[in-house]
Amino acid sequence: MDFIYFIIYLLAISLISMFLFIKKISSLKQLKFTKIFCYIWSIFIILHLIEITNIINVYKLNIMYLTADMIGKIMTIFIIHDNKEQQYYIKNNINLQCIDFISYILNKINKYELNNVNQTIEYINMIKHIKKKLNIFIPDNKQELKIELLKKILPFGFEKEYIQNTNTNTNKSFTNICVLFTDIVSYTELANKYEDTVIFDLLNNVYIKFDKIIKKYYHLQKIETIGDAYMVVGDIFRDNNNYKISAKEITLLALDLIKEIKTIKTPDNNPLSIRIGINLGSVVIGILGNEIPRLCVVGNTVNIASRLQSTSEPDIIQISECMYEILNKINFGTNIEYIKKNNVFLKNIGSINTYYIKIY
Repeated sequence: MDFIYFIIYLLAISLISMFLFIKKISSLKQLKFTKIFCYIWSIFIILHLIEITNIINVYKLNIMYLTADMIGKIMTIFIIHDNKEQQYYIKNNINLQCIDFISYILNKINKYELNNVNQTIEYINMIKHIKKKLNIFIPDNKQELKIELLKKILPFGFEKEYIQNTNTNTNKSFTNICVLFTDIVSYTELANKYEDTVIFDLLNNVYIKFDKIIKKYYHLQKIETIGDAYMVVGDIFRDNNNYKISAKEITLLALDLIKEIKTIKTPDNNPLSIRIGINLGSVVIGILGNEIPRLCVVGNTVNIASRLQSTSEPDIIQISECMYEILNKINFGTNIEYIKKNNVFLKNIGSINTYYIKIY
């Protein structure tokens, strides 16, 4: 009799444990597959109760157990397969930002390991487990990541050509391209006056604001920054018919940059000033080097734009004659005056006629 009570006691404990387990799982119903687990466990609890009460014979009960077991195994296989598919999808569609985050975490873990000599077995196992889980998300085929990175460095469709071309001799010729250069007035004096970190922070502040402004203009593309020089081109990867649009946009950009630079001040609270030069003509766009590939724009058009900037005056936009011929026919919706400058000497180029843009 005592044995029977003992069996009943064990059965009661097992049933209570099952119900508590189901209740706990149900509290996590927002998670994927939780309901399926609840259904499977509920089936076995019901069968367990049927077995205790002897409602049906053993033969039918065994068939029901086998059926429930088969359903449970099939559903488990589906869940495992779905999980593997998700991991595969995540692994092969991960982007550079995610990789950067994973790399950051792994670097922090490695530094923490180096700084902690006394390591317990539990600590070592935990670190191994975390690294293994993080490395799962690093894709085996990194081709898409390379293309994504190169798209950031090498716009205009150069990235695939660069990867496919082993000698990296990739270049294209373009006509009617607008080129803009800016530089900061008295930058050399500022660099001599303040520490390098101060100058770096100052330039970073300038370029972050400039980069934000250029996003407003669909036909323009920032090419590079060299020290205090900021270079922008227009209409690189579109039709030549768009050069009038890019000429208008690059002029509006120049006006925005002059306005924006006045909101940035030096450490001694003086507003900054910039010079701007804009030219239009033929250029060659290509990738130089293969260790750290750079997209470069070269040609006499670029040289003239750079000289127009260096011979301009503070907060003045100096343009070439060919730019003036285009801009003079464009309606900017405001009064713009073009002041002609005769025989402006440009180093290694000679004397040319230029125009200052003055807006009212």
